[in-house]
Amino acid sequence: MNNKQRYAILKKNKEQWLKYYSIKDESGIYILTRYDLDNGFKFAYVGQAKKVLTRLAEHLMGYQHIDLSLKKHGIGSAFTRENKWKCEKVIHCDEAELNRTEQEWIRKCHELGYQLYNHTTGSQGQGKQALGEQKPAKGYYDGIKQGRKKAIDEINYRLNKGDIRLVIESPNKRKEQHLAKLIEILGVNYDKADG
Repeated sequence: MNNKQRYAILKKNKEQWLKYYSIKDESGIYILTRYDLDNGFKFAYVGQAKKVLTRLAEHLMGYQHIDLSLKKHGIGSAFTRENKWKCEKVIHCDEAELNRTEQEWIRKCHELGYQLYNHTTGSQGQGKQALGEQKPAKGYYDGIKQGRKKAIDEINYRLNKGDIRLVIESPNKRKEQHLAKLIEILGVNYDKADG
């Protein structure tokens, strides 16, 4: 995505927020809430930004935990009872106060019984601690490993269902070795496969 496209998307996303809320693009803390009325849960996310409106717009194009939830559930008005994210509060403050204020509001939301989408206690500097267990980030090789497992599971499923069969046409030693290696990788018994 080039800068022109990014700017256009950010502008559209800002308009989405401004449709429901009067938010200034100044430094501050923002508190997002969502109520799942069907299950009785209430969720919150507390964030800080040097430009609050811009940061909220960026959430709609990101891939972090809160970003994905915003995309899934959407933005709603503060007055609706829908299961959408709402901008509960914006507290404008100096940049020097962002860390302290964010931590304070994360604590307040926790005390009010919200399930927090925040992964840490807030702050960009000292005093930042993880909330709950943190799963290690998955990397490139984890993806390859997962893809391999998925492919093996799919082949095994098809073999067991009878959609495909392992057959050697005009068998020779090399082909039989390849078939044995494939069966070893798949973890199937040779007698299940046609050989």
